[in-house]
Amino acid sequence: MKGKKSKRATEGEKRIDLGNLVVSWPLEDILNENLFIDKVGEISSTFSCFESYLKSFEVPLMEEVRADMSASLNSLSSLPFITISSIKHLKNSDAYTYQIEMPVSRDLGYMPSYGDVIVISDIRAKHISDLTNNGRSFNIALVIGVGDCRTPWQWCNIYASKQVEIVGYNRGTLNTKPFYGLYLVNMTTYSRVWSCLDYRSRQTDQKLIKRVVCGSLVARTNDAPSSGVGEIARIDIKSYTASSNLNESQTTAVLSCISEMHHQNGNPVSLIWGPPGTGKTKTTTSLLWLMLESGHRTLTCAPTNTAVKQVASRLLKLVKQNSSDRNLALGDILIFGNKNRLCLDHDMEELFLDYRVRELLQCVSHRSGWNHHLSSMDEFLKSCHSLYATSLKPEREPRKMSFTDFLRTRFDILYKEFATCFRRLLLHIPRSCLSEADSSSINRLLALLNEFKNIIRRKEVDGRIRDIFLPGQIDFGSSNTENGTNYKREAFRCKSDSLALINSLKHSLKLPIGFNMLALKNFCLNNSCLIFCTASSSFKMYKVKNGKPLELLVIDEAAQLKECESLIPLQLRGLKHAVLIGDECQLPALVKSKVSADALFGRSLFERLSSLGHKKNLLNVQYRMHPCISIFPNITFYENKLLDGPNVIQKEHEREYLPGKLFGPYSFIDIGAGIEDFDDAGHSRKNMVEVAVVVQILESLKKECLTQKKEVSVGVICPYSAQVVVIQDKVLRIFDKGPVAVRISSVDGFQGSEEDIIILSTVRSNCSGSVGFIADSKRTNVALTRARYCLWMVGDAETLSKSGSIWGELVEDAKTRHCFFSASEDKVLSKAISNCLRKIGKLNSVDKNDSVHHPMKKKSKSKHSQAMDHCRRFGQLNLEADLNDSSCLDKIGKLNSVAKNDSVHHSKKKKSKSKHSQATDLCRRFGRLNFEGNIGDSGSKLRDGESTSKGLGKKNNCKLMEFKSMKVDAGSDSSASSAPKES
Repeated sequence: MKGKKSKRATEGEKRIDLGNLVVSWPLEDILNENLFIDKVGEISSTFSCFESYLKSFEVPLMEEVRADMSASLNSLSSLPFITISSIKHLKNSDAYTYQIEMPVSRDLGYMPSYGDVIVISDIRAKHISDLTNNGRSFNIALVIGVGDCRTPWQWCNIYASKQVEIVGYNRGTLNTKPFYGLYLVNMTTYSRVWSCLDYRSRQTDQKLIKRVVCGSLVARTNDAPSSGVGEIARIDIKSYTASSNLNESQTTAVLSCISEMHHQNGNPVSLIWGPPGTGKTKTTTSLLWLMLESGHRTLTCAPTNTAVKQVASRLLKLVKQNSSDRNLALGDILIFGNKNRLCLDHDMEELFLDYRVRELLQCVSHRSGWNHHLSSMDEFLKSCHSLYATSLKPEREPRKMSFTDFLRTRFDILYKEFATCFRRLLLHIPRSCLSEADSSSINRLLALLNEFKNIIRRKEVDGRIRDIFLPGQIDFGSSNTENGTNYKREAFRCKSDSLALINSLKHSLKLPIGFNMLALKNFCLNNSCLIFCTASSSFKMYKVKNGKPLELLVIDEAAQLKECESLIPLQLRGLKHAVLIGDECQLPALVKSKVSADALFGRSLFERLSSLGHKKNLLNVQYRMHPCISIFPNITFYENKLLDGPNVIQKEHEREYLPGKLFGPYSFIDIGAGIEDFDDAGHSRKNMVEVAVVVQILESLKKECLTQKKEVSVGVICPYSAQVVVIQDKVLRIFDKGPVAVRISSVDGFQGSEEDIIILSTVRSNCSGSVGFIADSKRTNVALTRARYCLWMVGDAETLSKSGSIWGELVEDAKTRHCFFSASEDKVLSKAISNCLRKIGKLNSVDKNDSVHHPMKKKSKSKHSQAMDHCRRFGQLNLEADLNDSSCLDKIGKLNSVAKNDSVHHSKKKKSKSKHSQATDLCRRFGRLNFEGNIGDSGSKLRDGESTSKGLGKKNNCKLMEFKSMKVDAGSDSSASSAPKES
């Protein structure tokens, strides 16, 4: 691996940039799963020194980047791309730095961003071989700069690892051939982590993280706050926690964090353990509210923009509840990051950094800023009469205007601009830059000016009001309004008081003037009290200089954040304490490399500290799930430490959406023999029988809700992305509008969410009991804890029971609690399953379907052929058997018991059957697995994932030789790439 080396630092040699390094990797290295296998060691739980701690993440990080790029290269056909119209070398720059241009169109789905790694080629590659065939040249490049959109062209600068051989094609020339840039990965987060792993880096403050890594854990009980908490003098903490309806465990967690924060020798990190539905967000926002009221600068991070938005949104509601509209000040609360990913609504937009900067930009300019408005209003109130006289000059005002009209017109314009400017300041300026006295003076001034506007608008006002603007003694006379008020006296009072406040504010206000956009961003980041962003985005805070240092770091969903990613905010300047809030019993961070996953690269700091015995503040009351739903997760994952909240044990939490015990609060619906299959790409699994059941339940729900005029939110959770896609395709056309709001997603997509009803489709159905990555108990925990009122699990109980995983325990638990039901018990579901099987050709009458696949065959088939069809249609097991060999049939079918079972399903048939008929039934009943069969002369072999219509011989003399051992590939799925692959 060769990379361009940077200039030497003052101490030692500066590390190579990670982005420049990875684009220099040859293709064979990127695709080599064993490239770093000998260099990646398991990350320890304890470390001898801080430098070794940082180094332990370096190689796993590089391996994770390689795996991410490799995954993209293996799916080139689905990658977003750009069409490049010109490429030119940038003079006076590195030898391998280029500028590319591309056309801009409204329907263009992808435009390069800073940190993107792209593949540049003269073809739109669909496969890796397309890049290497016939000596074709391609180049992997890093986007290092993006220009503003210039319709119809957009440009960006790239760094390539070698000379781009396609230079010379320029936009506008004859015979121009377009080139393509295919997006692989974005290096931004990887590069930020890489930078924070540099032990010699001067941009980080390592005091707090060194205490976390090298310090000893302090054993201390959660006592009341120490005397150090007295710094929060303006707040009665206990009164606040009581008034905010925090329960005992939530109150204890908040007080413990504040106490640890103010203990000089306390633990550098506090852990809040929040199982599903226990009020993690409420506890977090209560802690943040106390930090806001006490003026302690706090940075709140989360792994995703969605999680950041959720916490900030709840805090905003809390702020509005405790503030009047007149006194609402949001300047102390700030969000920054990717606006498109944050998806902020109108209220939340007021907290967004870019929006705030645009709002304040006009308020701080020399010509139209707050200082200008104060001076303009001061001049008008002092010299209105002379300004009017000037306006009477012919060159100024051709048509003469009365003094009263002049006063009203000019003051309306001045007041509107003045009020707009200062209301923006009151809303968006941090309190540390605007004292309470100044804030009160501005509010008083706005009220006086508004009163003055209303006075001069009265119909009784005439030209005599000019007197209040003239020097000397004023004769108020009898300028009374209808209610007896002397308008001249009132107007004079408003004017005098306003002038006094304006003069005071001119001397006391210390607000920015003449700031540009960049200076304003730094101003807001330097002075806001509560700042929200993703852990990765917090890297931008390193560039903020000379501001008041941050004191507290709060990381929400901390158990979903890789420990190396948490190093980005943990090394920010000035931090005294960190609070990690999460649940290590739910899904961890996504890791794409199995090598890195095995090295514990995805482990969070929360989980590592927890494993070392660090004290956790458990939130032990759950307010989400019906008690029937919470029983199994509570016992299995939380040692039965959770209590059901008073709201979920009340009768009002009982909901009956569909009739029958099968649709109670908690049920497992056994569909029996499902049809487990791969999607077209062969990467993910689906089960069309379960799809039919899920769709039927949703249709029944919709019908019932329309009848009873109810509304309900339903979440359909599927561990496999292929199942998600199939259900979405069938459901979204039916449930576009109506009383049933349906959301369909993977388990990962539902983490942190909740719905009234959850329908869980387990997908897997096979004789071996193989369940693949869904055996992960953390993934199961997430799936089981999303429902408020009803959790309906749909699956093949036999497969799950044989899996040897947590799913076997769950099925047994459902049976013990009498919550286990067969889909055949419900006529509607049973019919849906039969219709599904008939549509995909899995029932006895397969002749019609078979004529579609094999139009040249006769409709009348031999029993051998029919048996073969049943095996082929249900087939997902490797199976060879001679239909004429009764000993083989005895091995696989227990023929003596088949007649009895078959009489249940086919009451009209005779109990005595031929061996051929028994074989046919056996294949139909047991054949959910792959098989191999010698068919006719072709000798073709059918396998899992192959089209069953291929390779069939013209003869029907099917001969199955022997029963082979089952071989089921558990596979993997794109929605769960963090799980290890099985074979």
